[in-house]
Amino acid sequence: MVETEATNFLRVLLQQDAEHIQTWLRMVWAKQQQVPEKFNWLGLAQVSTSNAQELANEESNESHSESLAWAEIATSVYEFLAENNPSFSERYLDSSMGLRAYTILKFGAIPGNRVLDIYLIINWFFDNLHISYQEALIKAADWREALATNNPEETQKKFNSELEDFRKLRLIKSRLEDVLKVVCCDFRHLLIPPSPLKKGGTGIKVPLSKGDLGGSKTFCYRQEDF
Repeated sequence: MVETEATNFLRVLLQQDAEHIQTWLRMVWAKQQQVPEKFNWLGLAQVSTSNAQELANEESNESHSESLAWAEIATSVYEFLAENNPSFSERYLDSSMGLRAYTILKFGAIPGNRVLDIYLIINWFFDNLHISYQEALIKAADWREALATNNPEETQKKFNSELEDFRKLRLIKSRLEDVLKVVCCDFRHLLIPPSPLKKGGTGIKVPLSKGDLGGSKTFCYRQEDF
């Protein structure tokens, strides 16, 4: 009975427009609105993500505004899930930042915007690094060498003994893809180019050799206190 009530509530909620759901969420965050037991928060985030992406591909300005509204719903729910489910927090934040990267590529960057601020993605990446840049290069080179031997048995042994390191490298590669998408994007095709991230400062160049965590270009970003 409880699950049926929660399912029906989500179905009815998703029939409303994004503005209505945003209002409902604000009341929930302020503890002014009760939520049914076993409410499917992930379902709300996933449907909102889908709506945001579909509307982003339409041509009207109204659709784009609705896309951003759905994206804000999705990112706020993913972050709520990450905060309340530590075991899966990385997965939820990855989904949130992936959607942010998608919308920034569609609409450009707006500093301070809840969805379109590039630094939300950059800070997330650097704040969650569990390995140094030099250590990552060394481990990546070590793995390339192991894979180049074409010895499945030895490779499997290495994988079993260094599973956590391998997972960290894969996670860095996946997240770095989102960072590079928005930092290295050419926004000149947009009607309103994004504002500069920050005037002045010294640029830092981190060379990514071909094959290093999947990179083959030079990653440039402004020096900041991340």
